Amino acid sequence: MARLSLHNVESPRVKAVIFDWGGTTVDFGCHAPVKSMIASFKDNGLDIDESTVRSTIGISKKAHIELLLDRINNHSPNIDGISKLGHVSDRIYERFLEHLRHEIVAHNDVVPGLNEVLDYLSDENIRIGSTTGYTRGNIKLISRDVASKGFAPECIVCSDEVAQGRPSPLMALTNMCRLGIWPAKHCIKVDDSIAGIQEGINANMWTVAVVLSGADAGLTTEQVDHMDPATLNAIVQQASENFYRSGCDFVIPTVRELPGVIQIINSTLSAA
Repeated sequence: MARLSLHNVESPRVKAVIFDWGGTTVDFGCHAPVKSMIASFKDNGLDIDESTVRSTIGISKKAHIELLLDRINNHSPNIDGISKLGHVSDRIYERFLEHLRHEIVAHNDVVPGLNEVLDYLSDENIRIGSTTGYTRGNIKLISRDVASKGFAPECIVCSDEVAQGRPSPLMALTNMCRLGIWPAKHCIKVDDSIAGIQEGINANMWTVAVVLSGADAGLTTEQVDHMDPATLNAIVQQASENFYRSGCDFVIPTVRELPGVIQIINSTLSAA
């Protein structure tokens, strides 16, 4: 009788890429959640600057709101109602969802170059999964339209479907389970936020950060197209330092560079 091997006997190679959504595959610049977050705080009489929202993005939206409230409370402890974080957080989250219903639909174009990368993954028999800080209800608003534009991952795991969102590895690991892919070192997590990269690290996956379409840069495609190379390079350089400091394996300007990274990882896996 044949024995079941305790080892994965397939040749070592990248078998799955787990993408983030906003800022990585759709919504260049990650504008939908940022605009919605700022507006929802303003609706509740609170001002929060865009850079603070962008620097802490990537975690579940409820957790993001609570983090931002903590920061406001630390700077302005005497503001009425801020100490009652639970009530304030609930009100802001309700308004956030209302704003997001409009913004997420208005910002659902796939990022430039993604479809060519997806074709490459298909040709290489690499499975496609995804994780997101959005809830399932949020994703349902755009998934069909985004699929018609080319991005239809086999697996979508949302922040409200696991016990803990990012930076925990649970969404990424759930992708592995649903796709039937192992070991984790044959998977890549691609994201534009530190929290999303930490998700991949904690799942023991390779990690690739995308800069120019991401939340931290906060750019539009038009700005990138008309920006001088020196400025673009400076943005990538600064982001690279932050991502590498967090433990990220690779940092690329745009998703277009992902196939080259996959080839490097495949060579590394084969040589191990």
